[in-house]
Amino acid sequence: MTDNGLRGDPAKERDGRHESGEHLHLLRVAPATPVGEQVDSLPRPERKLTYSTLALALRLAGAGAAWSAAGARFGVAPAIGEVLIAASGAWWLAVVVARAPTTPSRFRYLLADMRHPTTGPFPAYVPIVALLLTMHYAHHLPAVAARALCVLWVAMLALCAAQMLAFWLSGALRLEQLHPGYALPVIAGPYIAAISLMTVGDRSAAIAAAGFGTFCWFVLGSVHAAFSGPAPGRGLHAHGGEPAGRAGADPHDPVGRDGGVR
Repeated sequence: MTDNGLRGDPAKERDGRHESGEHLHLLRVAPATPVGEQVDSLPRPERKLTYSTLALALRLAGAGAAWSAAGARFGVAPAIGEVLIAASGAWWLAVVVARAPTTPSRFRYLLADMRHPTTGPFPAYVPIVALLLTMHYAHHLPAVAARALCVLWVAMLALCAAQMLAFWLSGALRLEQLHPGYALPVIAGPYIAAISLMTVGDRSAAIAAAGFGTFCWFVLGSVHAAFSGPAPGRGLHAHGGEPAGRAGADPHDPVGRDGGVR
């Protein structure tokens, strides 16, 4: 057998090496898709009525509640407050109907939203606005119905908070992705829940909700305070400063040991 017979066809060997190189190249350059990009790549049929737009309903409900309180205190016309509360309820209902997980695909969209670093806390708007609406219209409902609705929304808010805490503990959320919206289900929500529970006469649950909100307030505040400033041995690019290895070691030496100018 000749040497060429042992080695086979040189052209086929080159083609084989080329194809295997392409496969290795594809395997080598294909990065893992981050969670946020995976969620953003999902088709969304109703992108205009997202959970984040319920912030408008929250503002309207808050303004309506403030106007109603002012009407009871200072005698102003309560009609404006009622209009604001009704507008809040109409917007809340429109978003809930548009985003309700009534099909498997919508349920997947909801889970994807709750696991997204940016939109994760926004589904908590649903029970929070509902609590404000229930609190406002409680005197028009039977006491049992008002209390049942309040307990239902508090339970939904607790599920949102538990899912968000589980997302934190999973390590999928980076510190730089933390934004003020994460205070919604664990700080603002429990305080609103406490007021609503007091309205329907459940004092013990109201105290527990307020205590949980205060605890989360201190925890998030401590995390923000601990990581908002420069730490020893950590770069300061995120805070607008210079890298830790280049500044502040010796004020009399304008050039660092690594060659960087101080």
